[in-house]
Amino acid sequence: MGILLAIQALAGGQNEPLYIAVNLIFALFFGLGIIAGTALLEETPRSIRLSLIYQAIQIPVITSPLLQYSFGSGFFIAMYYGQNGFEHFFEIGSHSMFLMDSGAVWNLGVNFTAICFFLCLFVVENKKPQWPDIHNESIENNTAHSSPVHTRKNRELVGAQASSRQS
Repeated sequence: MGILLAIQALAGGQNEPLYIAVNLIFALFFGLGIIAGTALLEETPRSIRLSLIYQAIQIPVITSPLLQYSFGSGFFIAMYYGQNGFEHFFEIGSHSMFLMDSGAVWNLGVNFTAICFFLCLFVVENKKPQWPDIHNESIENNTAHSSPVHTRKNRELVGAQASSRQS
């Protein structure tokens, strides 16, 4: 849906190069979300890193007299602090905002949904796979305890170790 919003904005008749560039960047951001989500479903080697990048670009919420930026896809819960103290913003769906020289007041904040997903992905990415103790436990019993993301890696590594022992 976000890609469609960016394409619709491009088709709106604005011919300024900066306007076109910003909308193309947001279209690329939404495209990255599709690629990262598909990669997670397929458990590709770079899936978590792509998803970490995608979540990271959704974290900041910034408004200032010179620049405004926020980006969210799916579920957007932001808390920010500014001239009026703490405020919040909630949205379901795609959200992108980039404005220059807007004259807005300073507000700095974060998208809590993106932070939660980022932290979960970070923990999974940095979790050490549970290697089987070949003296006490079979490989089949141990892979049931592994994270789904690391299961394919465990099978590939164990298979490589077995073939190197046969040599």
